[in-house]
Amino acid sequence: ELVVHVDPPTEHKAYLHRSGRTARAGSEGDVVTLVLPAQEKDVAQLMRKAGITASAQKVTADAAAVTALVGEV
Repeated sequence: ELVVHVDPPTEHKAYLHRSGRTARAGSEGDVVTLVLPAQEKDVAQLMRKAGITASAQKVTADAAAVTALVGEV
């Protein structure tokens, strides 16, 4: 249902493999990738190589988008 990349891999194939775990047996899921400012350029390149169009959203731990994915903490 949910894959969270806390430290994104550098290889796009590894990223796709890990992210694919959300779609077992035809199920759908969400993938969240946490990116530090110093990683933004590398992760953008990773997404391009993987053929992924993602929407970036800056959040804090108590943001509504985070709660929608993981529930109340």
